[in-house]
Amino acid sequence: MKRYSRLLLIVLAILPRAADASAQPSAAEPDTHLVLLRQPSLAERAPSWARTGSKAAPALLAGEQARRYRETLLEGQRRLLEAVREQPRARRAVPARLDVLDRQTDLVTLLVVRADDSTLEALRGRPEVAGVYPNAVRYPLIDAAPALVGAPAVWALTGGVGNAGEGTRIAILDSGINVDHPMFQDDGLSAPAGFPRPAEFEQLTNSKVIVARNYALPRYGLRPEQDQ
Repeated sequence: MKRYSRLLLIVLAILPRAADASAQPSAAEPDTHLVLLRQPSLAERAPSWARTGSKAAPALLAGEQARRYRETLLEGQRRLLEAVREQPRARRAVPARLDVLDRQTDLVTLLVVRADDSTLEALRGRPEVAGVYPNAVRYPLIDAAPALVGAPAVWALTGGVGNAGEGTRIAILDSGINVDHPMFQDDGLSAPAGFPRPAEFEQLTNSKVIVARNYALPRYGLRPEQDQ
């Protein structure tokens, strides 16, 4: 349960910071907005239920207690939307524009809406709302990632950035790999000794992707033309 709680904490801590990522300017304002609510989500509340019983996380999220709490969250969202729709109507003749495109309750309590500026402002002013974010395409400044994760300190331990990663082998468990991608090109590289490339997997490997193993058995019926 500790592992589950820590993972959840990381995910939820990142979401409110999404607005900090840099975004390239666009000619038009985003058409949709994300309305993040303050009420704890189902996943945030579930760890407290686990302390009173022995059920695993998946069972908690599918149980009767979770069902009732999800209904409570949806009812809270309904009351919020009703209040915001009524508020602008009392102040002006033009009805508020507030279209709800999606509702989330499990990982975060979130509404995806399409609304006019005054309605968005009304949402921001509600005590139930933690924030309203434009649903825009964002381009994170990923060149800042090494400093954020403390990579320079690790490089110093290895004798400098020129030696960083030397002798390191990375294993990836994934749903697939595309050796034609520019990131996996092997120009100027050679596979280390002791890592042969079986002929049956030759199309999945090169001198950078040195070993691949296909676990998608034909009986799974996923993509027979590729997986077999």
